[in-house]
Amino acid sequence: MVPRRMSLRLLVSTGVVWLSLQGIAHGDLDPASAFKTYQVSFADWVVVYLTTQVSASAEDYFVGVGSKVVNKKVRFVVEGFYVDSESGRRWYQKIGSKIEEAITRQCKVWAQEGYPISLNDFEIIIRKQ
Repeated sequence: MVPRRMSLRLLVSTGVVWLSLQGIAHGDLDPASAFKTYQVSFADWVVVYLTTQVSASAEDYFVGVGSKVVNKKVRFVVEGFYVDSESGRRWYQKIGSKIEEAITRQCKVWAQEGYPISLNDFEIIIRKQ
């Protein structure tokens, strides 16, 4: 029989080990790091934003986002394709054909926030294969 004092010590040390292992399993950021402001260029931010909003990939379609320099100015490129299949055409009708409209709406928001950007700063090419 285990004495009461020793079983309590065993229970406490087991609990400490369990809590320690629980802490190891999580990689949470401290609040200072989580809310730290990171400075990125507007061009980088736009590419990341558009990548999350319009970039897509499947067997029947693909859309990628990037940027390029043309005459010392930045042009954002949204380029992709869809396969002439039922699911490819369905994707194009629901999403692919509306990418330009979505970017136009977002350009208005960015312009209101003080960024001089318009649809003229984009090259949008979605091809049927």
